[in-house]
Amino acid sequence: PVPPGEYEVAAIAYGADGAPAVTARRSAAVPALPEGLGLSPLLLAYNDLPAEGAKLHDPFVFSSRKFIVRGDGKLRKTDGLSYVARLYNPSVDPATKKLNIQRAISIKPKSGSTIDVPQPPDEPMLVPEQQGATTALVIDLAGAIVDVNVGDYFRPGEYTLTLKVTDVVAGKTVEAKAPFTLVAPPAAPAPAKPAATKK
Repeated sequence: PVPPGEYEVAAIAYGADGAPAVTARRSAAVPALPEGLGLSPLLLAYNDLPAEGAKLHDPFVFSSRKFIVRGDGKLRKTDGLSYVARLYNPSVDPATKKLNIQRAISIKPKSGSTIDVPQPPDEPMLVPEQQGATTALVIDLAGAIVDVNVGDYFRPGEYTLTLKVTDVVAGKTVEAKAPFTLVAPPAAPAPAKPAATKK
């Protein structure tokens, strides 16, 4: 476990000759677990795969699926678009021992109208009783917006995906947003001109 705080993260990939081939560095923040209802940052992926047998702390594994991401937030025309976030401390109905959440997803282009993404209703979920538990109640929320070929549904450009989660029992709502860019496919090379013939 990584304690809450601000971090600098660096990575180096070495070539076959042992010399550094690629380096990358960025800042990262690890927030403390919320005491009340909270939502993690939203992770967007271009693919997700079954990950049965994965361990609890394996990277990018949520709800028995592994989410494949790119660090630059850019999607290609043939990619899919999936999301995952962790919901913390939803309220449990004391009578039914169930929690009841509703999620809404929207996608907003940088210039244009917001698109509401239809969602199937979330069924109330039974929560096992936790004797003397002092840790947060954590629920993974994940789904696919588009399985493949996101470029068939969206034009190249910049977008923001918003996940809004309502805790029906507590009557509270939290939301998380994540930007992504759908890149234009590379331009086709110009056809070669036929060589001039001499007469």
